[in-house]
Amino acid sequence: MSKEIDPTAARSQRDVPETETRIDCPSSNDLRRLAV
Repeated sequence: MSKEIDPTAARSQRDVPETETRIDCPSSNDLRRLAV
């Protein structure tokens, strides 16, 4: 199971920094709504 968590954790870590960087952008709301 740890192997499955490895890729999932890697995506979670990448989503965290990317989300923070996009939050600063003014169009982050539009990108977030489209992504959701």
